[in-house]
Amino acid sequence: KISSRLLREATEVVDASGLPDWCAARFALSLGAYRGGAPAQFGWRPLLVGLALVALSEQPMFIRDVVRTLNALNPNQKRAIGSPGEVSERMVSRRWNNLAHLVDASPTSERNRILRHDLTAEQWNDLAAWREAGLQHLLTVLLAGSIPASQLASGSLAIDASGVPSWASQRKRHTNADTSSDPDGAWRVHASTRVPYGNAANRRRFGAKAWYGYWMHSLVRIPTMIVRKTGEIEFSDTPLFIEALDVTSAGADMAVAGAELLDRHTHRQYQLAADGHDVPTPGDIVMDRAYSQGYERFLEPARAAGYTPHFDLRSDQRGLGGSVAGMVIVDGQPYSQAMPAALYDIAPPRIPGATRAEIDAWAQQVAARAPYSIKIRSLGADGTFHLSCPAARDFTAARCVRKPDSVLLPPTLPTFAPARVAILPKICAQQKLRVQAEELPLWQPYAYGSGAWWASMGRRARVEGAFGNIKDEATQNISRGRIRVMGRAKTALMAVFLAAAVNIRLARRLHAVTASPQGAPEQRRPRGPRARTRRLAAVREQRAAHAAEQAALAGPG
Repeated sequence: KISSRLLREATEVVDASGLPDWCAARFALSLGAYRGGAPAQFGWRPLLVGLALVALSEQPMFIRDVVRTLNALNPNQKRAIGSPGEVSERMVSRRWNNLAHLVDASPTSERNRILRHDLTAEQWNDLAAWREAGLQHLLTVLLAGSIPASQLASGSLAIDASGVPSWASQRKRHTNADTSSDPDGAWRVHASTRVPYGNAANRRRFGAKAWYGYWMHSLVRIPTMIVRKTGEIEFSDTPLFIEALDVTSAGADMAVAGAELLDRHTHRQYQLAADGHDVPTPGDIVMDRAYSQGYERFLEPARAAGYTPHFDLRSDQRGLGGSVAGMVIVDGQPYSQAMPAALYDIAPPRIPGATRAEIDAWAQQVAARAPYSIKIRSLGADGTFHLSCPAARDFTAARCVRKPDSVLLPPTLPTFAPARVAILPKICAQQKLRVQAEELPLWQPYAYGSGAWWASMGRRARVEGAFGNIKDEATQNISRGRIRVMGRAKTALMAVFLAAAVNIRLARRLHAVTASPQGAPEQRRPRGPRARTRRLAAVREQRAAHAAEQAALAGPG
């Protein structure tokens, strides 16, 4: 049986998304001039509510479970969502397949293969673009409807992708789209992949653990971070909500797919702002090393959208990375030429597995570079950097022989002694310097390995927590066997309902903590010690009294 609370939550999310009317209009448009047949008894709203109920009930996302769930509703509940008295599996599966076909842009799906024979290449491309836009709209509005309007976003995000195995066999290497049972999927070899994605046969074949399926890309809300002049770090109170989601083939480029997802999310934010909604400005975006490979793939689009990237560095990106306008680039950051060469290459500890002492020692070594760091005056609207040497006239943070005005400063300041040259580089000859963003592709606000960088990267655990929620075996559990559909469109539809269920569950918990009087720590009634604790305390007192009595009898000797 479905409780009134679950039905209310599922109905509110579906109605807030506006998808029932959107699906009806889109389906009528796809039918064209054809209007024959009797009116459908089973509409779009009960289908969407049924899918949301199955996800919220923590059941496997099977169409048969949608049928059972809708039939288990009482007459008043069925009347509330517009569901007929009894639904059959044929009614639900037919409506489900119609929904998937409306947003299926795959050229290799069975129905689309037949359709492409009757269309020209240009007609098919237009239809595929229309369907892809529909899929992205559905994924976006359903997640937006699952987040309470009272929970305002911070503007900062974390991005990552997690594997979703296909229902297709994981023991065969599908290389031919014409014979594969799920041609939209692809093989992915990943050293961190664990069972049930990989198996021993795949490890022998590919040399690592492999799985066949999809990537689920997610944007998750994270708190904003403020570093005070005193060194104190503050974070905003921002709950974990899955902001945006997309599903791509496991063979797709994570960075490119992530950039496209971020671009769609930013475009929607602009549209909401134009409609008068309160939308936060783009803030930080935190990611791992998979997104920093190639500046033009993700970092450049993210900066162009107004976000400030925070990321990890690969081994080939660390150390000395060349020079720009007389500045040496170390770990992606610009420094003065006077910085000792011993500080160029600081080996980080092995992570994971490093101790806190090793991490602190690394941060101390990185802090030794701080006096030589080039100052960032501002970031232009076009992404350009406005820089100055710390020994510049208005900074007066260091003394340098190449800056005559700085020589008169107190000797307690750091003193640079670079080699004398015939022609001064730009950073020494000019008080202010303008550098294009492409010349500092790996720049980030906090030096790699510093304490502030560690605190900022710690926010990336939010996206791992979101994946943990959606893959938790005790709750939504998006794993192979729990979703028995194939094809990118159907997999994405199932995944977004599960992600929406995670948001609803989190919103429910937040409401229980903040709205309930018992949730406030200052209003909780203090609880006395438990019975076992009182018995142990009595035993200890008896033992202490007995020990004191024995000591008194023994006397001084």
